[in-house]
Amino acid sequence: MTRQNTNTLPAGAAFGVKYRFSGMLLVLVKSGEAAVSINVSRHRLATADFIMLAEEVSVIWHSVSTDFSAEIIIIPERIYQEVSYRIPTTAYWDAVEIEPVFHLSKTLYQLIDSWCHIWHFLQDTTGNSYQDSELTSHFLTLFLAVEDYIKNNAGGKGRKMDSGSRKIMNRFYSLLALHSKDNMSVAEYADKLNITSSYLNKICARNRQPSPKEIIDQQTVVEVKTLLLTTRKPIKEIALDVNFKDDSYLCRFFRRMTGQSPKEYRENNS
Repeated sequence: MTRQNTNTLPAGAAFGVKYRFSGMLLVLVKSGEAAVSINVSRHRLATADFIMLAEEVSVIWHSVSTDFSAEIIIIPERIYQEVSYRIPTTAYWDAVEIEPVFHLSKTLYQLIDSWCHIWHFLQDTTGNSYQDSELTSHFLTLFLAVEDYIKNNAGGKGRKMDSGSRKIMNRFYSLLALHSKDNMSVAEYADKLNITSSYLNKICARNRQPSPKEIIDQQTVVEVKTLLLTTRKPIKEIALDVNFKDDSYLCRFFRRMTGQSPKEYRENNS
């Protein structure tokens, strides 16, 4: 279980690359600001903002201010799955697809901050035979409180994603995570989803998501950035890893998406 209250990123995270975690990520911003991408949409986090993201969501940290401080907790996968099984259809899943950052009132901020302190108390003091049960119950309480907040504050605001669209988008993002190095086309993803490319485009547009092509390209950029910063592989080898026909094609694509060549990005961020 990971606990962090600091002005650094979560353990194992790095700027500009996909943050990989198991379970559910909770971030309660206590001060300062951060820039983060959630499923390729960029968001600004500020004081009293709260995010609660499942492991299938793509998260990329871009920057944090010098005074950034946050309570960061990783809910273990076994506890997250147990709570998900208990309440599989919730307002939370609709809301997080449209606006994953919750801007909390002072009262709710204080309540969630207190919840975090109790989580740490249970984590640190509960005996092994009861710890999972106590932590699961405590996390369920938070999940239901967030549900109530969404229903009371976001009901009727924005557009609710219907269950069919949500399932397709969730499956699309899961396929992206699985095939992000394969450089697949929109048509290939649509085929795996058993729908047409046109219908996938309509679902994204109807639910105010980037186009499928934009989502695929952004995911490819994330994979290339990750390889550039976490390996010493030459650009030519990275091009093969992400299924580009040659490194010159990859360089043109990367510059179009980021404004930098792969070499420049590696040098500027190493």
